[in-house]
Amino acid sequence: QASQSSPIPRLDPRTPLPVIRMQNSAIRDVLNTIGTSTGISVQYDQGLEGTLSRPFTVDLSGHSLESAFTMVLSQNTLTYKILDSHTIFIYQDNAQQRAKYEDQYQQTFYLSHADVQEVNQILNQMLTTTTAGNRPIITQNKSANTIVVRATAPMLGLIKNIIDTADKPRAEVLI
Repeated sequence: QASQSSPIPRLDPRTPLPVIRMQNSAIRDVLNTIGTSTGISVQYDQGLEGTLSRPFTVDLSGHSLESAFTMVLSQNTLTYKILDSHTIFIYQDNAQQRAKYEDQYQQTFYLSHADVQEVNQILNQMLTTTTAGNRPIITQNKSANTIVVRATAPMLGLIKNIIDTADKPRAEVLI
């Protein structure tokens, strides 16, 4: 139920992946075989014809659906965006294309124990290494002790981990 109510589309992790072994097949054929065997519609960005026609050898026995897509695409500098539970969109994996195609989400983090300014400072220090196009927008609300973040789904996960680590109760000794 939680994954259905989430605004972030996901592939169904219960989708079984049959054993797929292909030698010197075009990358497009490998991806289409994975899609056809699992009921996933695979769409491609323009300008990928050269990349998709390269020969590729793969053995996907024992892999989940997402790990199969990730393995094939990462080895060929491609990535994908999940459009809905039955459709993915494949594009070149570079900063310009990621900025163009990755969805932005907004999430409010309510702090229970930490000071909002300290957490904001930690986030800004930890996230200075991200590229300018993918840098999250972080806003603090001191009166409500909340931080509002606008970022991509993977970045929101990273920020949630940082906030959870920083938002711990202070050590206390009772006598």
